[in-house]
This record gives sequence, C-alpha cells and structure tokens, in this order.
Amino acid sequence: RGHAWSHRSVFLDGLVIALCAWLVSGSSAYAQAGATQRIVVRSYNTIGLPLPMLDHAESTVGELLHEAGIDSSWRNCRTNNGPSSESDDVCGDVLNPSEVIVRIVGAPRTITDVEVLGYSHVDAYRRQGTLATVFADRVRALAPALRIDEGTLLGRAMTHEIGHLLLGTLDHSDTGLMRGA
Repeated sequence: RGHAWSHRSVFLDGLVIALCAWLVSGSSAYAQAGATQRIVVRSYNTIGLPLPMLDHAESTVGELLHEAGIDSSWRNCRTNNGPSSESDDVCGDVLNPSEVIVRIVGAPRTITDVEVLGYSHVDAYRRQGTLATVFADRVRALAPALRIDEGTLLGRAMTHEIGHLLLGTLDHSDTGLMRGA
C-alpha cells in the first residue's frame, strides 16, 4: 500500500506542478480568457463501457483535477451504441471555451505501441485543445499488469489527456501525471 501511495504522490505532484505552471503562465487560451478554474468534460463512451466503470473513471478524474485546483463536471453524451445510446443527448449544443471532449474508444491498429493509452489534439500555435481520446481496450489490458483498478487507470489516462488540453501542449514531464509512457 505504501508503494501505491508513493506512485499516487508522484502522479499528483506532476499534475499540480504542470497545472500550476499553466495557471501562472496564462499561456493557455482558457487562462488568457480569464476563465475560472472549472471545466466541463463531455464524455463520449463510444466503446460501450459499463456506466459504473465510467462513473469510477470520472470520479478519479474529478479527484485528481480537484487536487490540482480545478473543479470539473461531466456531460455524458449520447452515442450510437452501448449504455449511452439510451440516454438523452445532453451534448447537442455548441462547445463553449470551458469545455473539453473525451472520447473513449478502442485503439486503432495504426497505433502499435501498446503502452499508448490515448492522445490529444492540441493546436500548438494557439496553445489550446478541446479533443482527447483514450483507448479503453489498452487500459483494460494494462490494468492487471500494473495491479490497478481498471476504472482508476482509465481515469488517470483521461486526466493525462485532459492535462494536455488544459496546458495547450503535447509535451511530457519527467515525473507525475504528465510523464510520457
């Protein structure tokens, strides 16, 4: 348990340092616009994960962002299949500047590195992004090897990708949440 806590501590330290730098620098479009430290995450569960697992992942993201001084709320958007196909579409409106999108999908065959759990689209010139993708099948395969709950690992992967969007960069740190694979 002590070993797991040290990983969590390093994980959170990296997130806090990276997001504090984001808040202080004002380099992100969100910070430049004077937005509060609050985001809304639109989640598209296109792979059809069970809702309890998705809830666990979202809770993990919320806790990690909260520890970094950012409050988050979620909009689970309707998809074509799976549990989200039966819900009302709460995402039919235009994305606003305080919102980001996280797609939960299966990994494409073109991404062959099995340690890659997702990616984010960031405009390097504008230093902002709104779309992140996480590979649920890769998370499922990696979680037992890391001895971590699948929902927790999914949440950490989502937080990492959201971190790229908020920081406006695809750069990685040496430690913590924003370290590379």
